[in-house]
Amino acid sequence: MALTFEFEEEFKSSRSIDISEKSFTQDFVMFICGNFLDEAIDAPYYGPDDDIVALQAAYSIVPPNRTMPLYDGGYIFLTLSSLRVEQIATETWKLTIGYAAKPEDQDPSQNGPGPGQGDTQQWTNNFVQLSFNVASQQEQRSMDIKLVDIHSNVYVYTGPAGLPYTIGERCPVGHTEDGVEGAPVYMRSFGFSVTAYKKPSELTFAYVRRLYRMATTINSGTFFGFPAGSVLFLEASASGDLYSVVPVTFDFQMRPNFKFTQGGTDILVDAAEDDVSKMFDSYHDPFFGDSTSTTDFPGNAHSGWTTVDYRYMPDVDPTAKMTLQTPFLRLVHQQYLTSNFNKFNL
Repeated sequence: MALTFEFEEEFKSSRSIDISEKSFTQDFVMFICGNFLDEAIDAPYYGPDDDIVALQAAYSIVPPNRTMPLYDGGYIFLTLSSLRVEQIATETWKLTIGYAAKPEDQDPSQNGPGPGQGDTQQWTNNFVQLSFNVASQQEQRSMDIKLVDIHSNVYVYTGPAGLPYTIGERCPVGHTEDGVEGAPVYMRSFGFSVTAYKKPSELTFAYVRRLYRMATTINSGTFFGFPAGSVLFLEASASGDLYSVVPVTFDFQMRPNFKFTQGGTDILVDAAEDDVSKMFDSYHDPFFGDSTSTTDFPGNAHSGWTTVDYRYMPDVDPTAKMTLQTPFLRLVHQQYLTSNFNKFNL
């Protein structure tokens, strides 16, 4: 005798939808009634396996996924997340079905999550969250942006001829006969984190070793729209189990690439610029020539993670009648190695 059954959805309590800031779920309650016991096989220890027959019947009528509309347009993909099958009568079983939005199943072509839609970079379907922090921190700077005013002692010097520096040009800050002390200056800081959901099978020891080796390296190629040399990988963290996707958080810091020019003024990159070959700041430095070194980064710019080091030497200014600390060398030091950020598999 073949298995025959009927199913009916429970009135009122079924099809409840729960939407929150971080989740989208829907639950169904159904009943199936049929000759499950007649089709059961007597198994050792447990007897008739009508529970298995009922489960197979549930599989045949419960779809593995659903597509639901979003408030602001588009759709979200729901996956079967739970299925409870319980007997309430000899030939009647109750099905409690749950659907939930899993980040790894969202399809950007269906307006799923992920701000990378249309971006020049390859964003993953596993991308679920971007967080960032724009802040400022103090650094000791030995050179200013430009001098805005200068006066000599009226009882010692007779006029502008006695001024050692030019208004509108850079000059050392806090110099003495022993050196240049500099001054604390607030500098912009930008950090961001990418949280991606990984399947447990992806989090192998080989992958973890790869992350360790890439820590404290800068990007060798464009990364999420940022030019090579501007993003530093700090750390990654994750914790999960063997059955569910694991959120992995990657932390990065970004500093803009830069070039030096002897003429002109300081120019920050246009905030709307998307061409990585033009994404660098230009710093006016009257003491030295333009940046001419060949670099590995777009626009032949220096990495934002290099260190600019001015070396000073005593120099007597006969007009100003004083000993100055004059910059005689400008060195740009590489501090970090590069790595291929595509190996994060983001």
